[in-house]
Amino acid sequence: RAASAAQPEWNRAGAAVRARVLIGLSDRIEYERQLLVWLVVRWRWVVQAVLFEQKQPREAFVRSAVLTQGMRWRLTGLLTVVTLVALGLGLIAMVTSDGVSSLLLVVIQHGAASLAVTFGVLLLLRIVLSAACTFLGSCVDAGTFTLAYRQRLASVDGR
Repeated sequence: RAASAAQPEWNRAGAAVRARVLIGLSDRIEYERQLLVWLVVRWRWVVQAVLFEQKQPREAFVRSAVLTQGMRWRLTGLLTVVTLVALGLGLIAMVTSDGVSSLLLVVIQHGAASLAVTFGVLLLLRIVLSAACTFLGSCVDAGTFTLAYRQRLASVDGR
């Protein structure tokens, strides 16, 4: 009986240890997520510094860090908006391809050959829509951050 009475205490202790481990992992994941966002924002203009200012890679990282000082919250918001636009484009592609697939399945009869053709068309449609949305999302990202970069250069360097 003493062993069975001690069992619930061991279970509570084990649960407390597991909870602490999970909280520790959660805190670490949150810290790493914040660090990643901070680095992405800090170095967001590395490509622009290489392309427009002909900086070497190491100089471009330093230049990007200098240019983003004092406006990292603004850039974080801009990054969030651009990411949401890209997700919206992906959602549009998904809804469009699902609608077309439903329409095709209604229009084409349910034979084995027609089903294979339908799935082939749907696969091709999803590839084309995904590529188009990825391209548009990249254009929005590049255009938005290049415009912000040029505005920042004008305010910092007087260009």
